Amino acid sequence: MRRLFTNLFACATMALALVATSCTTDPEDKLPVPNFPATVNENVTAGEIYTLSIEPNQAWSISIPEESTYFTILDNDNEVYSVSGNKGSYQISIKVADIRDYNESHSCDVTMKMGKTEQVIATITLGKLTRSIEIYDVKIENGEWVYGESDEAQFEYATEQVGTDGITLTWGENGLSMFSHRVKVVSNFDWKIDGAPEWIQAIPNSTDDVTELWIKGDPANYPDEASTATLSFLDANDSSVAAVATLKVSIAEVTSVFSLNDFDESYKFNHKGEVYSTFSSSYYEGNAEGSVTFINEAIHIYTLSFDHMSGMILPTFGHDWVTSTIGEWDDKDTDKIQTRSISIGVTANNDAEREAIVLAIPQSVVDTFSDANEPYEVLEMAENGMGASGNLIEAYQKYVVTTVKQEAHPGPITLTNASELPTIQMLKVSTTGDSDVAYDFRDAQHGYELLYTSQYDGDDAIFQFDGEYTSIEYCYYSASGGMVSMSESDSWIEVNPFGSAGGFRLVMNPSATTNKHWKDESYYKGAYWSYVVFKNNADIVAVISCLYNEGYSLTGESGSGSAGVSFSYPYAISIDGSSLTQLTSGEIYESVVGNYGEIPVWHLTFITTSATMSALAGIDSSWSFFFLVESDKEWLSFEPGEMATVSMKESGNGKTGIIIFTDANNVPKMALACSLNIAQ
Repeated sequence: MRRLFTNLFACATMALALVATSCTTDPEDKLPVPNFPATVNENVTAGEIYTLSIEPNQAWSISIPEESTYFTILDNDNEVYSVSGNKGSYQISIKVADIRDYNESHSCDVTMKMGKTEQVIATITLGKLTRSIEIYDVKIENGEWVYGESDEAQFEYATEQVGTDGITLTWGENGLSMFSHRVKVVSNFDWKIDGAPEWIQAIPNSTDDVTELWIKGDPANYPDEASTATLSFLDANDSSVAAVATLKVSIAEVTSVFSLNDFDESYKFNHKGEVYSTFSSSYYEGNAEGSVTFINEAIHIYTLSFDHMSGMILPTFGHDWVTSTIGEWDDKDTDKIQTRSISIGVTANNDAEREAIVLAIPQSVVDTFSDANEPYEVLEMAENGMGASGNLIEAYQKYVVTTVKQEAHPGPITLTNASELPTIQMLKVSTTGDSDVAYDFRDAQHGYELLYTSQYDGDDAIFQFDGEYTSIEYCYYSASGGMVSMSESDSWIEVNPFGSAGGFRLVMNPSATTNKHWKDESYYKGAYWSYVVFKNNADIVAVISCLYNEGYSLTGESGSGSAGVSFSYPYAISIDGSSLTQLTSGEIYESVVGNYGEIPVWHLTFITTSATMSALAGIDSSWSFFFLVESDKEWLSFEPGEMATVSMKESGNGKTGIIIFTDANNVPKMALACSLNIAQ
């Protein structure tokens, strides 16, 4: 009985316990329903900090899988895989690893838990990248790379990418003495270059972002022939990936590089052979110094001068008075292109002033000349085919080193106040070369040409003779009798002692005698011409070739009576279509000055049937005239007077006739070329 009671009591106790337990309230049942944020799907980039905003209404936790090596949660400065907190507002920062994957994408689920409930609130994806490269060419102005105006790049670049033609390695841009070029490379991966030939120096790998790439030729391996290569841009970290971009690079043959450096356009030497310094404004012993940049090939120095004779320009090669040296090639230097020194000097000058153009021409070019001593192939010919033009053909102009000009030996005679006399010109001329003195007085020690352009010049000019002479002879050249002496009383030239010993004045008065001769060459334009000869016993110490040309301008302006030639009829140009221009070159001009000296040459043209006659102003009414070709009289006529009139007949259509005007002494003063061009 007692045992039964005990068992019943135990059962009753257990039943009460169960009843008590079933009546206890769960605390979670008292919390609000979890307010999870809306689920998002976001793409992110490497290195990004992605932020989630949450406002949980109860205790919470957020986590990401620990195997998500590309993603972590930032807890202050710590990188963790889970964070938690109580209800409130929070910003959850998820760090994306700064790792660029070009092969696959990476995703991560962000899970939030509140109470017994959890939910994926975000899926973020780091997508795989596509490798890209953009290549931009450097800007070039005036043969130089353009420097940038910002701190982002040293140089400026084009806005359009380099095309299929690629780039060309050029020489000397921006002062760089090598085949080189620059491009800007914009990329999103680490890259390296493959396919560079031996003539391009090794290009180092580069990281992503912006790279100013300097592509340079290898001086030891510049190609003998023009060449082209294709550079391939590869992934520096993955050799299995094909080239992402290519760049075509071209280079000229090594012989294309030829430059003369550091020479002035011209140098002045005194008669002693000393060179003039613009810095010290004085002469010093020395040469013109510079250098040549070229391959290991012989270089020949040429000297060239141009002589003017009878309206023609005659070139002359080879002048022993110019000296030159070229530095040795450095065999120890592996560079295919080197810079060697060049020194240009002159010997002492005991004669007239002289001038020569100095050229440095490579052996390979010399081999193309028909005559290596006189390479006329470099010369540009005159338009009329008569002689040279005085210029070099453009292709040969790069071989010009400089022009050397050497002063004449002053000799015994000086014009002491030359700087005060703008209407007088006195030149020291050669007694052995191309001058009238050298031709007519082969034994003369010194020669001069003296030009007066005003009747008062003889009163103003003061001369000094240093040395001794025992007699003076006046003479002129006669076409029929050769050199003819004039007595002092008959001479139109007179030397009068003046001032201290050796001083004299030289007076020219052409009207005083009929013993005159006019000269039609060079700038004298028909000057009266005779000689004054200074002798010391039988020796001819000095000769002055005396020329007188009243009104001639030493500044190159037109002479008297020619500058103002114009139509008297004001509408000849606008209505009739006639033209009147002064010529300074061309076939007509050369034909006139070649025979009559450098007189002014005008060209008159009629083009309409109704206007084949016109009056001209500016032609001296005292001048005589004649037709260069007598047969032109059949269609061309001229009526002198204050209203000088030119007429042309239609039978002369398509022709050009030339009228020569002379003064009272039969000296040519002007030429008028007349053309009739009536359209048929």
